[in-house]
Amino acid sequence: MPNSNKVMLKEAMSPDYWAFHGKTLESARRCYKYNQSRSFRNIFEVCIREDTAATKVEYIAQRLIPVVFERYNTVCKQLKEWDKLKVSDVALFCENVTNINAELDLIDGYKGHKSNKFVQTLEYISRIPHWIERLKELETVLQLFNIARNKDDWLKESIDSLKGDSLKDDSLKGDFLKNNSMKLSQIISFFANLDKNLYNVNDECWKLIKELSNADDFINFLKEIAEHDIKNLINGVDDHSDERLIQEDTVSSLIQVKRFLLPFMNNNERETIKSFLVSLSNVIDENPTLGKKIALCNSCNMALRNMYQSIENRGEATKEKIKNAVQNGSYTFGRDEKEDKCFVSLKYTSRTSKSEMIMTYNMNEILDLRGRALLIAKPKISENDVTHEKDEEMPKNIIDEFVVQVDLAQEIIDVLSLLIQLGHFDYRKFEKELIGKNKKDSMKKYLEFLRGELKNWQTIVDNAQEECYYLTFFPARHILAFYDYFTSEKLDEENEEECKTLIRFVNSKAQLPPRKDIKGISRGSKDYLKILCEIGNELEKIFRNIQKQPRRLKAAGQRVASDVVKRGKLFIAACADNTKVPNIIMSLYANHGYYPEPWQLLICTSSTTMEELTIFIKRSYFASDNGYEDHLFCIANLELLDFELQYDLVNQIRSMQEQEGYLLALICCRENGIHHHILDQFSSDVKATNGLNNDSMRGIYRELCQNVIRVSSDLSGQGKTEWIKEDSFKKKKIPRSFLISDDMEFGRLVSQFKECKLRPVESLHINIVSANYPGDVNMFLFELLTLGIVSTNVDIACLPPSETPTHIFIEIASTTEQHLLNSLPMTGYLLFNHMSWNIKSLKASQEINSPIQVTCHYLNLLDRNDIDSKEILFRTDKAIKDPLPVERCQNLIEKYFFNKGNKDISSFRFVEIFINVLADQLVRFSSSQFFTVDNLKLMIY
Repeated sequence: MPNSNKVMLKEAMSPDYWAFHGKTLESARRCYKYNQSRSFRNIFEVCIREDTAATKVEYIAQRLIPVVFERYNTVCKQLKEWDKLKVSDVALFCENVTNINAELDLIDGYKGHKSNKFVQTLEYISRIPHWIERLKELETVLQLFNIARNKDDWLKESIDSLKGDSLKDDSLKGDFLKNNSMKLSQIISFFANLDKNLYNVNDECWKLIKELSNADDFINFLKEIAEHDIKNLINGVDDHSDERLIQEDTVSSLIQVKRFLLPFMNNNERETIKSFLVSLSNVIDENPTLGKKIALCNSCNMALRNMYQSIENRGEATKEKIKNAVQNGSYTFGRDEKEDKCFVSLKYTSRTSKSEMIMTYNMNEILDLRGRALLIAKPKISENDVTHEKDEEMPKNIIDEFVVQVDLAQEIIDVLSLLIQLGHFDYRKFEKELIGKNKKDSMKKYLEFLRGELKNWQTIVDNAQEECYYLTFFPARHILAFYDYFTSEKLDEENEEECKTLIRFVNSKAQLPPRKDIKGISRGSKDYLKILCEIGNELEKIFRNIQKQPRRLKAAGQRVASDVVKRGKLFIAACADNTKVPNIIMSLYANHGYYPEPWQLLICTSSTTMEELTIFIKRSYFASDNGYEDHLFCIANLELLDFELQYDLVNQIRSMQEQEGYLLALICCRENGIHHHILDQFSSDVKATNGLNNDSMRGIYRELCQNVIRVSSDLSGQGKTEWIKEDSFKKKKIPRSFLISDDMEFGRLVSQFKECKLRPVESLHINIVSANYPGDVNMFLFELLTLGIVSTNVDIACLPPSETPTHIFIEIASTTEQHLLNSLPMTGYLLFNHMSWNIKSLKASQEINSPIQVTCHYLNLLDRNDIDSKEILFRTDKAIKDPLPVERCQNLIEKYFFNKGNKDISSFRFVEIFINVLADQLVRFSSSQFFTVDNLKLMIY
């Protein structure tokens, strides 16, 4: 009855409707109980195959079904004496059955005879084909790995017992249950013995065995490359792989699979099945995804072979390059000014019989050569292999020499990059070439020299910072910027602007002195301590006569009594929500009584350096001895630092804690219960807090940011941008847009704001259209609004100096359920203008040919029922002269565009589109001679 769902109840109640099914109803009722029975279906399928006449429903219902039930009942009756039966006797009942209990419950009057032992026996029988498949897969794997076996070991005996007579007759292959003569009474003991032999093989291990059994070609490939180092094979992916066939994760999987399976490929004649399974189980425990990785590699086996062979084939060319690099090459180290780090290049002259060519390699290419060198390195040679000493040892020596040289070059780069980043004067511009046959020794000596340079420079910087406090306010790159300004003979405007911003970082009232007034800086001297101290003294001259004017925090509001930093005692705040970090910072400073200044606050990011942390710690601990004894210092977002930086920071703090009079707070967010080293090390000082509540934050920022307003709306197109323009012009400021969208993390925000170069005559329009890094955007707004300056270890930018504060408009794009607005808590603390739909805000141009006037003149005639009697002309001598009033335009648009009150289109953007499209068509309409009022009347009548 395929269409029974379409049958009306009235039809079904009619006796005539069921008359056609009368001959089959009884069989249908009888079979209905067994509609989910797999055992009954097995017997039915056998019977219908045997009865060739069973081709029609009526025949099946009246003749075949009684035979099926008779056979089913016979099978069920014999189950009462199940312990006398063989597996073949219950084959039909058990084949493909997944729920033995459900099948037994369908047998009439059988509940009293059912026993746990019998149920367990039938369950084992139903899984015999599955176990045969598993054991055959295990047998295949043992053969692949050459595991030693006896002729009649337990595995072979188990497979033979489960297969039964199908072993002897190929025609019976696959009918394992129907041809198995094992007694049911033996089944439980058989599987108990099997479990004993397989006690340590779990489901994950069986999955691994299955994948291994299907991967014979791949295993043979692994055997071929067993003695080769393939860790660097991944370097060849880009050059030698079809992107559709092989990816880096495939090669990575190959490397891991080889590492785990290599022990199984050696000396396996001494392995037994038991020890092999123990080892395999240990492997899968260590790497549960190994089976999937084997499947991936097996599917890409040919591509992996081709790539490996391709790299092997280019080995000779690689050897020649490496030989030239070792014997004739030179390494040149220099400064990469764009990224403030060291670069290296390798050069040698390649000579052939016809030409000479200078070959140059950068660090990535050098590392690629190193990877190839390791890949083509000769595997260990067995005692039985006969090789010529000259052929084998010489290339290996060259390869080893090259690998050592590259490793030394990397170490040299690391130390040189540190010297550059820490501002060593000798490494602002430099070039060092290492050449000769003893390059390895030269590189070692140069590395030792650089390490000594680094140690000496760090000592010089430490001493200078202890002597000149203001050196702790700036990282090395900024100290060098001051050095350039103080010593340059020609004015560099970009350098001057940077120095002015740096001065404002410390005190907004301070002024950068003219270069001609700076005379105390040594030029060309190698006494670097003296130079640093001279720079520090000049900075002190700038700031010492400027009154420190901390901004007193007067806003009323509830305070958190426990958020108080005590002098000489470290305060560590822990929270579970990183959006609360600004609340905690302001809670600490509210209790202290003053707003934070830029130099009092270090907000960490993933790119924060140890230098930034070090100078900030020194700044806070030396403050009490340099006139800043009442200033609170705070480091936030410590959870973003990696373990090494947290470890070094802990050591820095502990080394300085003997100082007295410091005021230092640390803030670390512990989301998802993740532990952080710094919280563990100072656990006794940790205090859980969420800082100020939202009402208190609103009070603070409405006092601090009276010139800042957030503009938002329920729907897009409500006129936010237009309102900002008008309000900015009222304040006699030119709006300057700063767009924030997706993929703008904190460093990029600061960099782009620096490029903005806002002028005093401009207002700042921050237009946030989207943010997939809302935490970074929120922290950017916090720094900008609280400090007036945003900075990273690379860039620093500030609002323009002005007698009146910069007007800032923060426009938040409308999103579903205001998700964007809610993800930026800082915007919720500001003064705001949340715009809702109001037709009275529609601006109607008084220009007669503007789209809104064209549209509204037609709507006006329509509204007065004059549309069919009066002409409207535009852009002609007889054109309309007088525009409609603004209010009339608003009323007409509201009446005819929003006549159904559809809130989903309450948007000025939709109004604009509607008006522009309609006006264009109406102007064309009015310009046509065919569509004048008179001509239209003639057409109709």
